[in-house]
Amino acid sequence: MDDLSESGAEFSAKELMSDFTMDVIASCGFGIDSGAFQTGREGNEFKSQAAELLGLGKRGIGSVFRLLTILSFPALARCAKV
Repeated sequence: MDDLSESGAEFSAKELMSDFTMDVIASCGFGIDSGAFQTGREGNEFKSQAAELLGLGKRGIGSVFRLLTILSFPALARCAKV
């Protein structure tokens, strides 16, 4: 973020806040350094996995539904082979 302020270049506040939020979730929730500010969106594994889980990737909402089914109803998930 210091680089942005020193360069005076324009930036996306939404993307900056998204990176900050992702970094907070990674450090508080999982105890890891996601490196959200150091790498771009394409190069960050944590951000790409989160985007896929939230439906921003190729699989969409189906992967979220599948995960919720597996976690909430494991017997049903086994029967349905989800």
